[in-house]
Amino acid sequence: MTQVDLPNMNLTPKNVAHRYGVSLATVYRWVRKGELPALRLGKRVLRFSEIDLAAYEKNHRKTFFSL
Repeated sequence: MTQVDLPNMNLTPKNVAHRYGVSLATVYRWVRKGELPALRLGKRVLRFSEIDLAAYEKNHRKTFFSL
């Protein structure tokens, strides 16, 4: 089996939920709807990159910073 180097793909759905103050169900829903980019590493394993999350935050700035 070949090991693939996945730089910056180290955040779990739980990390993302904590980062945004939402439930795991919300994170999975965002991924399912295509709103949040994620890498699927199997049927039940998702990982997120800091770069993708930064871009997501930039595009959704009002949502995260209007409180």
